[in-house]
Amino acid sequence: MKRSTLMAFASAATLLVTLPMANAQQADPGFFQRDRYEAVTDRYQEDFDPEPVRLGAFVVNSELGIGVRSNDNVFADGMNEESDVIVRLAPTIDFRSDWSRHEIGGRAQVEHNEYTDLGSESVTNFRGELRGRLDVSREFDVTGTVFGSDENENRNNVANLAVFEEPVNFQTVGGRTQARLTRDRFRARLGYEVTDFTYDDVPLVGGGSQDNSDRDYTFQRVNSRLSYAVSPDIALFGQVSASQRDYSEPVIVDGTPESRDADAFTVEVGANFELPQLIRGDIAVGFLEDTKDSDVFADVDGLSVEASLQWFPTRLTTVTFDGGRSVIDPGLATAGSATATDFGVRVDHELRRNWLLFAEGGLRTRDYEDIDRDDDLTDLRFGATYKLNKRIHLEGAFSRFDRDSNDPDGDFEQNVFGLTLRVFP
Repeated sequence: MKRSTLMAFASAATLLVTLPMANAQQADPGFFQRDRYEAVTDRYQEDFDPEPVRLGAFVVNSELGIGVRSNDNVFADGMNEESDVIVRLAPTIDFRSDWSRHEIGGRAQVEHNEYTDLGSESVTNFRGELRGRLDVSREFDVTGTVFGSDENENRNNVANLAVFEEPVNFQTVGGRTQARLTRDRFRARLGYEVTDFTYDDVPLVGGGSQDNSDRDYTFQRVNSRLSYAVSPDIALFGQVSASQRDYSEPVIVDGTPESRDADAFTVEVGANFELPQLIRGDIAVGFLEDTKDSDVFADVDGLSVEASLQWFPTRLTTVTFDGGRSVIDPGLATAGSATATDFGVRVDHELRRNWLLFAEGGLRTRDYEDIDRDDDLTDLRFGATYKLNKRIHLEGAFSRFDRDSNDPDGDFEQNVFGLTLRVFP
């Protein structure tokens, strides 16, 4: 039995052992409520935000996005920059039950991007999910989601090579579930998720095709968290997660087939809080380990960080910080993994009730194992939303993406400007 499986059982057992201890007193949801402050993007404006449609016991939200974008470097290539104008259509529907207990719901979206000149880049993405929540009692609930998608990788993804005639198409199917128990100052959570990734072959410039079957893999993870509320404002927690990446085929390294399968384990401690100083968030720090089955690919261990903070300097402004350090699959056959370090900040401001402004930026690094490559990524976005009425919103945004790499072919800059009309039937 693989070590991550053993750790998954250990994680579940630890949680189950703690449940009787949490049964001592009745629940007080106030210890874990985090709704004292309202983010700008969450604030409902009665005169300008759409009202859901009620169909019996269900609440339905629907939207049609119609947009146009200008991209000055479609292929994310530092040597061969080509621009194009893209027309985007994206209908979305989301529904949920409106029962006093339990809930079922779902979401479906189709997104089509039509390139006016570079027809081979035109893609259609499909995403859908069904979800549910079972309220066993006031203190205990179980949630579950099944999902699937048929999507195309963005050209600025490191795995999308310049020799590809079109973006890489891939499919996902999977599910996740979580059980949560809250008793007085204690909250215990146990979750499981599985996702299967399948990548299509992609045609190459000049003929032929790239076989992407060595990228197909199944990802599984078990995670648990035990929290103790020191006060209604602060809860301390410890959390453990164990995961596996199982690839359907080995890769050929120096003429020898090698497995890219890996087990990962993370243990962290942290705090979840909403303070009178107009700050709320979730911060966890700990240790991570990513172990490969094959000795050809390097193991990774070190610091693990997960952080998400919101600051409310005024009722009209929300500042969001996020950051983390983790190990990811970069999608390259020659690199078993990469260490990802991310930091981002976003500012949302309500200029008027129907005028919302935003600006955000991110600094990210990718340290690839097994190959001599390091990437520094910088992204910047800013824009505005104008709510004409309940049925029509107009959005404009500019984004810039830069990649600075020690790979001679890895550098590029990309600027995208777009306008979107959101119609709510």
